[in-house]
Amino acid sequence: MPDALLDALTERDRRVYWDSLLARRDGELYLVNVHTAAQRQGIGRALMRAVAMWLAADGIETLRVWVACANRPARRFYAALGAGTLPEVARYCRASAR
Repeated sequence: MPDALLDALTERDRRVYWDSLLARRDGELYLVNVHTAAQRQGIGRALMRAVAMWLAADGIETLRVWVACANRPARRFYAALGAGTLPEVARYCRASAR
């Protein structure tokens, strides 16, 4: 989690966030890049499907994906796959856009 996001959280939000992280096993995806010329061909979806299957085989049902607030195409991609945004991240993105 970026320092700026942690700094923007209230103490209660930090506690809720870290308690939720420590209470379960989550997968975490740091970076996926698909070359611009290869985008919109199903490669990203195939990569995400492979990651989900690999994690599920290990009993992990939740995947956290880090995406820059300003990266709207990536945020739309993950949203189309059913991803949601944590409330504290949404607040941070709204505040950093001002």
